[in-house]
Amino acid sequence: MNINLRRKTVVMGLALGSITALAAANAGWAGAAGFAIAQNPCTNPMTQGEINNCAAWQYEQTDRKINQVYKQLKPQLSPDRQEELIDAQLAWIEFRDRSCELRLSTGRERGGSMEATMRYGCLAAMTQQRTADLEDYLRGGIPQPTQRNYQQADRELNQVYQQIVSRGTWPELRNAQLAWIAFRDANCEFEGYGSSANNNLCLIRMTEERTQELERYLQR
Repeated sequence: MNINLRRKTVVMGLALGSITALAAANAGWAGAAGFAIAQNPCTNPMTQGEINNCAAWQYEQTDRKINQVYKQLKPQLSPDRQEELIDAQLAWIEFRDRSCELRLSTGRERGGSMEATMRYGCLAAMTQQRTADLEDYLRGGIPQPTQRNYQQADRELNQVYQQIVSRGTWPELRNAQLAWIAFRDANCEFEGYGSSANNNLCLIRMTEERTQELERYLQR
């Protein structure tokens, strides 16, 4: 994304106060405003098409929820912190999309009739996780890591990453990891606003979480 486009995205997000607006402006394959299903199609889905529609509707519900929480959180922040939150959300959207591409690339659903279901399922799961973080911020809390040593957490992450790389070179893995690093840095700027100690704790926690995510890939 070039700088001018990125600033347009930030301005749009500030004006509308919406993660959906940010996602639409960011225009990835998984834009949050890409569908609208009026009624719950999940009562008794039978065909693959109906299952796909159900998965899309479930993701739509998680997208609505994260927008509600985001709109509640944003007015509580100073203008500087609002900018940092927007930067973190833009980075998260990119990480979300790259991460779901990685999950699809490692499964047999790619290109098949189940791809849409798996894609929306990934989007929904990641959106729920991010919503939980925003709800913590809304309550005035910051999630805590299980340890206090960033170097140790980083070593553990790299060990798991190298195990995955040894199974084959995946462009999707590299892209997802680069997107995660950008998200980690932006999000820890937001969490650690005015405090290097809080920034360090955020780095440790997010590194631990990323290690757990990659460990799940090893189990596939």
